[in-house]
Amino acid sequence: MTTPLDPKLYNDLQQVIAGGNEEAIKKFVMDHITEFPEDVQGKLMLGFFEEGLNKANDDKKLVNDFQNDCLKTIRELEVMKLEKALE
Repeated sequence: MTTPLDPKLYNDLQQVIAGGNEEAIKKFVMDHITEFPEDVQGKLMLGFFEEGLNKANDDKKLVNDFQNDCLKTIRELEVMKLEKALE
């Protein structure tokens, strides 16, 4: 059973949400995480964890793409160097 949310916390959260700033909403939730009912805390933490994993995967893909681009450039330079040496 879900414990009701404190009306003041709810009103404060609604004001932050109305502002439309996602980072401000995240900060508010994290600053007040222990004031939410325990079952809600778990869902919030799971959401933040999932977002972190997705960001980490995106970062890894960017690094991998950069590394692949660098390797491709190095190979192209090596081919150009060999062609120049054969002239």
